Amino acid sequence: MVSHSYPNRRFFLGLAGSAVSASALVNPLNGYVNAYRKGLPEATITGYEPFIIKVNDVGEGTWDLVRLSTEVGATGIGELSHSGPYPAKVEAMKEVFPLLEGLSPFEVELFRQRFMAKGPHKDGPLTTAFSGMEQAMWDLAGKLAGASVAHLLGGPLRDRIRTYANINRATRGKDRTPEGFSLNARRALSWGFTAIKMAPFDDMASARQRPSDWKQTAEPGVERIAAVRETIGPQIDLLIDVHSHFDVGFAIAMAERLEPFNLFWLEEPVRSDSPEEAGEVSRSVDIRTAGGEHLFGIRRFGDLLKHGAWDTFMPDVKHCGGILEMRKIAAIAESGCLTCAPHNPTGPVATAASVQCCATMPNFLILEYAWGETDWSRDLITPREEFVDGQLIVHDKPGLGIALNMDTVEAHRIKV
Repeated sequence: MVSHSYPNRRFFLGLAGSAVSASALVNPLNGYVNAYRKGLPEATITGYEPFIIKVNDVGEGTWDLVRLSTEVGATGIGELSHSGPYPAKVEAMKEVFPLLEGLSPFEVELFRQRFMAKGPHKDGPLTTAFSGMEQAMWDLAGKLAGASVAHLLGGPLRDRIRTYANINRATRGKDRTPEGFSLNARRALSWGFTAIKMAPFDDMASARQRPSDWKQTAEPGVERIAAVRETIGPQIDLLIDVHSHFDVGFAIAMAERLEPFNLFWLEEPVRSDSPEEAGEVSRSVDIRTAGGEHLFGIRRFGDLLKHGAWDTFMPDVKHCGGILEMRKIAAIAESGCLTCAPHNPTGPVATAASVQCCATMPNFLILEYAWGETDWSRDLITPREEFVDGQLIVHDKPGLGIALNMDTVEAHRIKV
């Protein structure tokens, strides 16, 4: 059966109706706004600059960053990668910035309300642009207040963040054999990780396409899982991301078939934007389920809770609405006695933002780390990420605690 650090979702599902209480979703910055107005240096947001970083030639292939500026010289950075090609993100930033221009960096909730007032938002470049700029506001606010984002959120509960190595983007093309996955799993373990994630079914057609041999195309994925489990041994946690390639019936059948591999979780076996189907899967399997990586806003995660979908929520700071929204989503999960494990398969700026937020979550489980996609990712920021025994150190420097290393940025930047 699924082992949770919080009581089992199935027992507490009856509490879901009253889960999203106003008290759980209060903006923790309110007190700091008052302090700001009583004496912190005045600053308003006056401009922004996009940084498009070329990572590879596969898929979207870039890490997309934004730096907000103020009239007093203070700046803040955020990340808005992976919701479509970067030109769409550049255009989305142009549309979102007028909602932010002239605000104090402490007026995060006001920025959020302005964006929400534009109407229901679909997941995509616009919500990702908002999320990245929101992160940059927090970075600015922390620098002006002389406090880390974790302290602005109520204070850190831990000084290290357990991470898992996502080896999928390091394992491409001919490397997507059982041997290729196993080799990268072994290499990731040399960093000290105690958990490995792989997406072994990515070359399987999705259930929505329904080719005649659809189910048979899952067999190579099972072989990859078996090889990696043998390589890493029984003590290392193994996480499987399905990327929504299954339907409900096949997800339930495959969960039973994969039980001998002692998986930590089965991620997005079906789509999170079908919460009824996700709930049916979660109620029917003994493996922990997780999902929600592309969803924007607390309402979408509230729908997951309502339908009993997923044992662990996976908001992504680049897509869910930013740091404040992620913290609210964690509160929703906590009210349903669920854990929160943010999705984070991109660059070091998103990692820094996620670490600051995860440090404050009572129901935090584990954080994703994009291992092996480049050999220079840790040089993109200063100071570099610090790992100890597969855990990221939570720094208490102001804001996100990082700055862009402009030498590395310029070496890989696409001019826009």
